[in-house]
Amino acid sequence: MLKFTYAFLIFILLTTFIAGCGSSHKPAVTAPQTVTYAAQIQKLITDNCLGCHSFQKTGITRYGAPANSNYDTYEQLVSNAVTVNAYIQAGQMPPDGGLSAADRKLFQDWLDDGKLR
Repeated sequence: MLKFTYAFLIFILLTTFIAGCGSSHKPAVTAPQTVTYAAQIQKLITDNCLGCHSFQKTGITRYGAPANSNYDTYEQLVSNAVTVNAYIQAGQMPPDGGLSAADRKLFQDWLDDGKLR
């Protein structure tokens, strides 16, 4: 009877252990972050682009940026977003080495998400 009890206990322990390995418990997956102008893009543009691409800059203080290429507002950026993105993704803007891979992805995600305000 004692052998049977030990065998039964071992069976229960192994069954519990094996069942636990196949558990459907999975870590929580966070939803992808929605990229918006207000939350992420405005700061990225302010920090990296407005040194040249601002209506407040004129002449040589624009460092060669075309006079009509300003991104001070959401509307100004949205109207040029595809062109801006091409320069960003090519690593050509800003001209001092381009944005980091994470910032390039952030801008691309903003475009892909519909240029949300």
